[in-house]
Amino acid sequence: MIKDFIALSLGDMRRHRWLYLWLALGLTLAGALLTGVEALNRAAKSSFTQAEQGLENHYPWRLQSLLSGHRIHQDLYLDLRRAGIAARPVMQKMVRLADGSVVRLRGVELPPGYLRGESGWRTIVDMQVAAQRGWLAGQTLLSDSGAPLPQLALQSDVGPWLLLDISQAAALAKTGPWLSYLELPTLTDSELAWVKRRIDKEIESGLVLREMTQAGDNNLLEAFSLNLTALSTLSFLVGLLLAFHALERLVQHRLHSLKILHQLGFTRRQWLSALAMELGLWSALAALLGSLLGIWLARFLGPGVSDTLVSLYEMEKPLQLAWNWGHALFCFIVLFGALMLMIVYLLRAAGAGRRWHWGAIAVLLALGAWLNWQAQDQNGALALVACTVLLTVLVLPKLLNLGAALLGRLAPYANAPLAWSLWDLRGASHRLVIPIVAITLALSSAISTRILVGSFEQALGEYLDTRLHADIYLYADDATLRQLKPRLEAMPEVARLQQRSQRDGRFGQGAVNLMGYNGTGQPWRFLTFTQIEPDWWQALADGSGCLANEPMAMRHRLSLGQAMTLHSGERMMVCRLVGIYYDYGNPGDEVTVWMRSLAQAFGSAPADGYSLILHEGIDLSATLRQLQQELGLPQASLLAQRTLREQANGLFRRTFVITDALAWLTLVVAMISWFASLAAQQRSWERQQAVVSSLGMVRAQITQARLLQLVCQMGLVALIATGSGVLLGWQLVSKVNPLAFGWSMPVQLGSGQWLSGLVMACGLLILVATGPIWWQSRRSVAAELTREEA
Repeated sequence: MIKDFIALSLGDMRRHRWLYLWLALGLTLAGALLTGVEALNRAAKSSFTQAEQGLENHYPWRLQSLLSGHRIHQDLYLDLRRAGIAARPVMQKMVRLADGSVVRLRGVELPPGYLRGESGWRTIVDMQVAAQRGWLAGQTLLSDSGAPLPQLALQSDVGPWLLLDISQAAALAKTGPWLSYLELPTLTDSELAWVKRRIDKEIESGLVLREMTQAGDNNLLEAFSLNLTALSTLSFLVGLLLAFHALERLVQHRLHSLKILHQLGFTRRQWLSALAMELGLWSALAALLGSLLGIWLARFLGPGVSDTLVSLYEMEKPLQLAWNWGHALFCFIVLFGALMLMIVYLLRAAGAGRRWHWGAIAVLLALGAWLNWQAQDQNGALALVACTVLLTVLVLPKLLNLGAALLGRLAPYANAPLAWSLWDLRGASHRLVIPIVAITLALSSAISTRILVGSFEQALGEYLDTRLHADIYLYADDATLRQLKPRLEAMPEVARLQQRSQRDGRFGQGAVNLMGYNGTGQPWRFLTFTQIEPDWWQALADGSGCLANEPMAMRHRLSLGQAMTLHSGERMMVCRLVGIYYDYGNPGDEVTVWMRSLAQAFGSAPADGYSLILHEGIDLSATLRQLQQELGLPQASLLAQRTLREQANGLFRRTFVITDALAWLTLVVAMISWFASLAAQQRSWERQQAVVSSLGMVRAQITQARLLQLVCQMGLVALIATGSGVLLGWQLVSKVNPLAFGWSMPVQLGSGQWLSGLVMACGLLILVATGPIWWQSRRSVAAELTREEA
């Protein structure tokens, strides 16, 4: 019997080879999209764990400063080495290149020869980062000040950093004898006690010794991974629809052969078991190919994701993206389970299917209404989005039938070919309902993504207009800033000098950035508040009040008037929350007070930067040159407002590049499904063309009727996708984004230029469909009539 079933399967493959091709293609693409994003999520979590636990380099301790900037002097490093502790110095800094791009420089101390080749010092760059930026091995990059970097050497798994010897990095970044932090190996009890006594002498530097085996706050990483998973799941569903359409046609052909199999002695159970084995083989093949393609896709998107993770979450380890059998096994389990669900759905009773259809719509409507009011976290918000997607899938056939019926009423007023086209629109849409669902989901996803990106872009622009209140930002160590302060205040070009200080702290079990600004005669204008108490400025002035950014308030569910206990090192401060301010682009917790309050609570608040507000009409470029020449300030420590704006917009674009990439990949898969389904309609078109040709319609009229059907279908799809996409976009901006990242913003439904993208996508879909229509119109009518008669 098995031999007979194998023969039947091979015969089906010969007769319906295109359907099997679409089945394999759909499964492979679905597996690739899911596996690629899953590999990125696993690599990001692994990198986060290694960065927090120091598992890779066996340096479980980190000696760093709670204050910003480079606060660790090299003398401390020398003292540790003299004490027999094999500390490793690290220097990190953002450096602007001559072409205007910004790179992350990392100076380290590595084994001899690693950073030095036969031709001298080298700059180690990741191969994917180099390919993305167009750099070549042996190339010499220039900083914005004209200083050359050592020649590039390309290696894999380096991450987003440019690795240099620490001496070369310090000379390039002009940090002098100051380091970012020190990594320490496993310490004995006596060594640990010695280190703690040593850092007690550096109270003003705010030095702390942290054990990296303590778990970090990975809520932000979880939110990022969850959003990627949601997008990949939608792409996976679109790929499965292509496989489902092919499987549906194959099952219909197999059911005709089932009676013959029964006569040969096959039972229904044996037939289902053999079918499951066959689908298992297809799943295994698609899992292998899909996982390989998915890892390639992950490597292609890896540099952008890595750059985003470093910018948002300060992750330092490179993403490890390598194929293994675990990826193939994961893909096989998901694909095989999906195929089994498809078989159960296709073999159900028709009446039960209709009852299940309407019952599912009712349940999803009730669940969606409840989640819209009760969602309190990102999982609930994404569940609301999932309900909307499933409702779109279930309601779409009903809406297509309604639209076709309304357009069919115009048939009596049209000529015969066009009337036949409109009358047949309902049947044509029913035959193509699966690819139409795939296209609608892809377009809805693209529209919602563009609304999210556009709303964020507008909100970020308005936020930067307020937050970047100064013309020039100066960054240096506290000693340099104290020396420069009188000269800066005496400059006639400077209208006001704003000081800033920051240090690391903890609120509850999570990290928080403590910001301090010097008090002025008037309230700060560079903060925009979501909630604020009327006497907030007086509360900040007397040291009893503090401000929190919106992500922190949402994450910890803070409310005005609530008492907050903040720790930094061995000290603490207690303040009352008097305001919550917008902080787009910063997903971390942040508290802002007066610098005087920071100094009183924690012993010191050294400035790490000045904001220079110039008088009206002052030439910004000339002032920058004057600061560099007369005050001897390096160009790297001076940033104009436009430079910070460019950096913020660059981070914004890098953050959403993978979102746009997944949306376009989903649309490409939907286009493949659309083309495959139209190609599979050749047989039904042959019968219709033979009949209408015998009634007197010529090829031009038939082609015109088909194209009219196509335009009507795309019009209905565009209307439904617009409604669904706008609803999804509203949910992403107003529900998912605040609960996942802590950023609330107005919903700009017309932003993101999604309308032009929708028109372009529909035009591409019509163009893709003209191929099968034109090919069918060239077929011989006599041959089709002969085949129909046979």
